[in-house]
Amino acid sequence: MNEYPELVLDGGGSIWQQIEGQIRGFVLSGALRPGEELPTVRAVAVGLAVNPHAVEQAYDRLERAGLLTWTDGGGPRVAGPSGDPGEADLKQLCAAFLREAAERGHSVAAVRHALQACLEEELSS
Repeated sequence: MNEYPELVLDGGGSIWQQIEGQIRGFVLSGALRPGEELPTVRAVAVGLAVNPHAVEQAYDRLERAGLLTWTDGGGPRVAGPSGDPGEADLKQLCAAFLREAAERGHSVAAVRHALQACLEEELSS
């Protein structure tokens, strides 16, 4: 298995939310790449000394979000792009951009307005 970024529980939310958020961040930042194997539910639970159900819940949510996939007889892996090869990458860039904008205090409506203005400028030039 590849070197896996360390998960750290800091008390900022439920255990499953912390696990999900950190893994999501690792995937979106490129610290975890498509096809990389993640530790099993049991390995994460033992390593963090938490209930395996919390890890299962985090992995399930990441799978539903299209970030993880399960191989037959194997553990979870970072999902590869589906459909257009650039589509997954673009979605990751957009998600990272929206998070950054929100952290800086911008609303979704303000982001949408700014993007629309940029698109209109790009199309007119």
